[in-house]
Amino acid sequence: MDKQQIIDGSKKLAQEQKTAFLMATVTAEGKPRVRWMGGLALEEPYTIYLVTCGSSRKVAEILSNPNTELLFNKPDFTQLCAISGLAEVEKSDQIKKWVWEQIPACADYFQSPESEDFCVLKVDTKRIEFIAEKDQHEPETVEL
Repeated sequence: MDKQQIIDGSKKLAQEQKTAFLMATVTAEGKPRVRWMGGLALEEPYTIYLVTCGSSRKVAEILSNPNTELLFNKPDFTQLCAISGLAEVEKSDQIKKWVWEQIPACADYFQSPESEDFCVLKVDTKRIEFIAEKDQHEPETVEL
């Protein structure tokens, strides 16, 4: 696969994710912490927005150490993707409103994008590891 095929394939997998995916952060003690996430919005060239509670541990961890990784897969595990990047808390009201519109499930947890605890995380993709075929044992890797 060439670089663009890896980028396009991983974006498609992330956008088609119908179930939960994983997000890893780093604790204050330098230990990995992995949790389930659901719902994302994707902006070109490869910025991913996620929603969480502003009071969550992951927000504190990201403020302390912005390194993160997101893991996506097809239900039958024929495609796997790890997206590494740097996360930050998004402050723009315009972006928060756009993310609210892109992720309908936000309304299940928050009253509006103006809700006090509604927090958008912005992940700038730096590296993609992508397995596109069932018999592929090592991922194709792209640095962005």
